[in-house]
Amino acid sequence: MESLIKSFLVYVRPILEYGSVIFSPIGTVLIRRIESVQKSFVYRCCTKFGVHYASYFSTLETLVLESLEYRRLITDMMFLYKCIVAKDIACPSNLYLSLQTVLL
Repeated sequence: MESLIKSFLVYVRPILEYGSVIFSPIGTVLIRRIESVQKSFVYRCCTKFGVHYASYFSTLETLVLESLEYRRLITDMMFLYKCIVAKDIACPSNLYLSLQTVLL
């Protein structure tokens, strides 16, 4: 079971998380669609290996995994931190707009 989970983490999850800083779904339909891939994997993995599947989130805790929505939130917060505090990401100075230009 561990090798199957490791394979999912290496091959599938990066595809699901690709570009999540640029495009992070905010609609519940899109969030559920993306999350359904991992949910289906967790369910199939539990039924194949005889692990009790009570609910998706409790099974994630049992398998020591995080939901994709939570991982996107952490990635977004890390990106924001790198932009504002750490200055790791270079932002051109012309990106700053005054309030008057935004309101016009």
